[in-house]
Amino acid sequence: MLSFANLLNCKVHKLPLKFLGLPLGANPGRKSMWKPVLHKIKVKLAGWKRKLLSFAGRLTLIKSVLSSLPTYYLSLFKMPEGVAKEIEKIQAAFLWGGNDLKRKVHLVKWVDITKLANQGGLGIRRIRDVNTCLLLKWWWKFGNQVNALWRRAICSKYKINENCWHPPLESHYKHSRLWTDIISIGASSRNIFNFYLVYCLIKVGNGSRILFWHDKWCGGLCLKSEFPLLYNLTTENEGSLHYFYHRKFSSDNWNFQYRRELYDWELLEEIRLVIVLSSSPPLCLDMVDCLVWANGSFSVSALYSFSSSQHGPLLQICKFVWYNALPPKVLFFGWLAWKNRLKTAELLHRLGILSSSASTLCPFCSSEIETAVHILLHCPFSWCIWSSVIQDWGFNWCIQGSVEGLFYWWMGGKLKRLEKKIWKAIPLVVLWSLWKHRNECVFSLSQPNSFGLYDLIKTRTVLWLKATSKDFPLSVDDYLFKWNQIRC
Repeated sequence: MLSFANLLNCKVHKLPLKFLGLPLGANPGRKSMWKPVLHKIKVKLAGWKRKLLSFAGRLTLIKSVLSSLPTYYLSLFKMPEGVAKEIEKIQAAFLWGGNDLKRKVHLVKWVDITKLANQGGLGIRRIRDVNTCLLLKWWWKFGNQVNALWRRAICSKYKINENCWHPPLESHYKHSRLWTDIISIGASSRNIFNFYLVYCLIKVGNGSRILFWHDKWCGGLCLKSEFPLLYNLTTENEGSLHYFYHRKFSSDNWNFQYRRELYDWELLEEIRLVIVLSSSPPLCLDMVDCLVWANGSFSVSALYSFSSSQHGPLLQICKFVWYNALPPKVLFFGWLAWKNRLKTAELLHRLGILSSSASTLCPFCSSEIETAVHILLHCPFSWCIWSSVIQDWGFNWCIQGSVEGLFYWWMGGKLKRLEKKIWKAIPLVVLWSLWKHRNECVFSLSQPNSFGLYDLIKTRTVLWLKATSKDFPLSVDDYLFKWNQIRC
């Protein structure tokens, strides 16, 4: 070996080794192979960065890290369950402010966080589903890249028919770990795999690659399963569509060979088969058979979108919560308020973070226990702020029992375009401002000031909308004056 290496001016290496950035010859089932990925994620989501970022900033960084760092590995290797849990642990700790030495309160369950934003989550991708969708791309390539060298090598090594559309699901002890993980997707992620099979269709070309009885080429039907009686009687079980097509007596008269004469009920089945074949796609002799995606072109994002749709319905209120005309930190707070997961005194006391001797009274009224609903809606101080807003806009209002109820009521307002932009922003700005004022009273020992807070709410609303929208060309003072003149 050394002599050949010297002759070719090459170096001799042992497996495993790095090739094009991937570990060649390593066992993807071992956590040690994934250490470079875990290290990069930890570096990107370092604790010092967390301290400099708001919740919304941390969320953005988590999404950007996951969309780039592990994807290269996930597109070829199946991630072990332990590694997936470790990555989720790193993400959750970074989002909620914890570290290896001290664990912070995780306000929302991880399973809810990984839902799409319009399903009530934060849209952080589920890394196991991402891994599944990326590996299914090899199934798509296997079906379409018939003459690719890698496919021919796989078919030759594992004795696979080169004309088949999908890899055989049966695993063998001679299969490599890499190939075993790819074909095991059918068993480990059944929902996504079944979706892939339903939307992955065979487009008829010259018919040479399509097996007449076995492949789903005729309206998504497998003729073997649809007509088992005729299939068991025919002597040409493995014939191609091209073969059967050119044996036809006429355009509507197919020529099937059976082991014996058909009985009357079997003739009825043959008639039904001919009726089904009458609506089948015609052959196109100058094209090869290929796979097509039912909804346009195949993509990993299409698979992941289906996977995400299985985790909950779309919620109308989410468009209101994630109103993109406001700063992300305000939207994230609005999402927490909607989930009723704010760090109020009642919640911290219930979790054992506050001592039993610590006060849990509302810092505004000092008469009720501080819950999220009380501090944001039911406290007389907060109710005064909401009433001032409603009075300015000329509406009649009954105080709501929850933040979700508040949002649904607010969504019912029908206004002109400019006024509607301001109206949609108001509840999120009020909630944010009430919580900031609450923190000033708790940590800076400030006194509640409803008049100053209400003026600050109006200024914040207009400033934030003016910064993000082209529909606000006038000055802030002009819009504040317009606010004060609004009557619906």
